[in-house]
Amino acid sequence: MGKSESTGRRGPHASRDRDQSYRDQEDRVGRELSALRHDLKQYVAAGILLTQVSTEEPPSAELGERLERLHLVFQRIDELLSSGSSGPQRVVDLVELVAECIALMEVTREARLSYDDDGAVKVVGDPVLLRRAVVNVLDNATRAAGDSGTVQVRVRDTGDDGVVEVADDGSGFGRIPSVTGQGMSVVDTAVRSCHGALEITSGPGPGTTVRLRIPTQARPSELS
Repeated sequence: MGKSESTGRRGPHASRDRDQSYRDQEDRVGRELSALRHDLKQYVAAGILLTQVSTEEPPSAELGERLERLHLVFQRIDELLSSGSSGPQRVVDLVELVAECIALMEVTREARLSYDDDGAVKVVGDPVLLRRAVVNVLDNATRAAGDSGTVQVRVRDTGDDGVVEVADDGSGFGRIPSVTGQGMSVVDTAVRSCHGALEITSGPGPGTTVRLRIPTQARPSELS
């Protein structure tokens, strides 16, 4: 006796307060991320300027190559910081894009990378997203292959699609000592954004093959 049952009245108010608290938290995180991105862009801009190779006093060939690679890395970081979830669709040289991604992997990974292409392969998509997709696939493949493994990369033109095929001789994605779920989510988002397809095959033996199929033609009013 003497208890007051007010749960029914407090419930809806508590739910609204909780929802508002979640929204406030999301807004706060969004503002913090925006400020962080702004600050990072200042450092990246400085990196781009510092790694520009002087034509008046050119460095040695080895140092010049390293500076050019660093300059390109800073440019790509700037593109990532400036881009949203998906940018404008445009014609992309898939051979050039994949070659750039391979050059990055050769710096950061020990696995042997072999490469082959059909010549010029032009596709339609967001180059920033496509570059992220290829880097993530190569990262997974080189991790799976390990220092003594091999990753075979091929770019080909089927007529309707440009195809990036990455095959490793490692233990497979399921046994890579890395969190790969987010990486493959980026890959899936990239191919979906340009109406492409992601194919992953892994047999009972070692090795996994990943194919990114990117359309060579834009849908009406998509091309910028």
